[in-house]
Amino acid sequence: MLEAHETAAHATGRRVWGFGDIAVLYRTHRQAELLETCLGQEGIPYVVAGRESYLEADSVQGTLYFFQYLMNETDVFAKGQAEKLIWNLEDNPLAEEIIRMTAETFRPLVQKKKPQAVLERWMTLHGSKGLEFPVTIIHGVQKGMIPLEHAKYATDEEEERRLLYVGMTRAKEELILTAAGEESLFLSVLKEPDIVREEAGKKKKTETYHQMSLFD
Repeated sequence: MLEAHETAAHATGRRVWGFGDIAVLYRTHRQAELLETCLGQEGIPYVVAGRESYLEADSVQGTLYFFQYLMNETDVFAKGQAEKLIWNLEDNPLAEEIIRMTAETFRPLVQKKKPQAVLERWMTLHGSKGLEFPVTIIHGVQKGMIPLEHAKYATDEEEERRLLYVGMTRAKEELILTAAGEESLFLSVLKEPDIVREEAGKKKKTETYHQMSLFD
């Protein structure tokens, strides 16, 4: 799957992102069940944030970024997020010294079994408030889901629009919106070249890419 990713990137000219650069947002936790099934079948590592409140804590998010930085010390974004979320520090000499000393302690443990990829983060649109990611994917931007429709309650379109805006502005570099069936009415205001529409192709049966193991 990783080899397929790189091959596709070379063919399209797009940048290759690591799993740790990506966050997938969704409207309801029920949507996560399908996403987890698909990720499990593809062997992609992930962590679901928001099922328990402690997963949204700054210390937990900061720790994820810290170990992401340990596995790729050129990842200045992860380094900066770790400094901010764990130690509440900006990028300065004090922060540099703290993260250097902490890295020296934990690096030997990480190097014993170095993962091939960092965990991908998953959470609801509500849970993403205040966070930023290089790549953000919003799953299910379609009729009935965004805005969320319920048989017993009226839909608050303005609140739903605000919630989608919050999710879209989590993206620092690239934003991907997915939809199955009829698109959300909120997408009608987005015109080219501000948005590029693509249709997902069917998976080819002839693919022979080798699935890489998570650990060496």
